[in-house]
Amino acid sequence: MLRSHDLCNRLITFYRMVGFTFRFTGALISTLLVFISVASAADDTEGLSSSGQWQWSVAPYFWLMDAELKTPVALPDGSGDPLLAELNERVDFAAQIHVEGRRDKVGFFFDISNLQLSDNIGDRRLKVKTDSGTTLLETAGFWSLFSNDSTRVELMAGIRYLNASLDLTFDLDVLDGVSTTRTVDLELLDAMAGVRSHVSVGEKWELITRADIATGGTEFSWNVSLLAARDVGRSGQFIVGYRHFDVDFDAEKELLAPTLVVNGPVIGYNFRF
Repeated sequence: MLRSHDLCNRLITFYRMVGFTFRFTGALISTLLVFISVASAADDTEGLSSSGQWQWSVAPYFWLMDAELKTPVALPDGSGDPLLAELNERVDFAAQIHVEGRRDKVGFFFDISNLQLSDNIGDRRLKVKTDSGTTLLETAGFWSLFSNDSTRVELMAGIRYLNASLDLTFDLDVLDGVSTTRTVDLELLDAMAGVRSHVSVGEKWELITRADIATGGTEFSWNVSLLAARDVGRSGQFIVGYRHFDVDFDAEKELLAPTLVVNGPVIGYNFRF
């Protein structure tokens, strides 16, 4: 049975998430309207190409990753200097879906990623168990800076929303075996900018690279990926590649101020419409 303060904490967390969801949705809609306006302006000033229509794609991915969490752990009684725990977390679940719309030189995309991680570390002095979940939402518009028959380079700008929850349970010999659990929930919104490239290799292969940085709610985050896509018929692509994501949380008033590093191969399929 939930204790009263646990119930209150859960209700507070729920209402914070609802409020942030509305703010993120508003920012998402604003971003899409801006880039749709840019597309319309491009039509008026340059005219439509022979394709001239919105092209859509939906790509689910699985991320076969390794994760490393570096966090200073304050002692439960407040004594002593924080300890640095480096946790190589086991991946319980990692998936992403990418939705993109394109029309001539402009377009936008929306990504959602979900990471569920856990780990156990310890020695005679400190035993730590972690359970963490991270939801990453990204939306951005892009504009083709350069393109020819085989290569396209795009500039992109948008926002990145990151919701991270970390439950830390640790036992310290200095506390006579007392087990303590601390929880930190972070909801952060960053401005994001980057570049993408698409390079055709032969008739059926394409290399896709992406690099971006973001800051604002977090201290700093950066992301790079390299994907190889092979055409499957006219309406799909099989995709394999590698992605690295690194974020430094700015949480000076929290118990934890972690750095999260996630990297590993990705595999997915791109449905094109």
